[in-house]
Amino acid sequence: MCDYPQAPVTITVYSTARRRIVTTSMAFDIKPLNLQGGQCSWCGKYGHKRPSCPLLK
Repeated sequence: MCDYPQAPVTITVYSTARRRIVTTSMAFDIKPLNLQGGQCSWCGKYGHKRPSCPLLK
């Protein structure tokens, strides 16, 4: 968890097929990506080729 307070994040999804708007307020902390030591803090795998996790895309 983060040591500093963060404002809630609002995600809005637009769907043209059904013409609806879904808004979700995420008031919880999102854990940061940490690749130190070779293990990903999101998926637990070792040795991502790029400095990002495929689960976050």
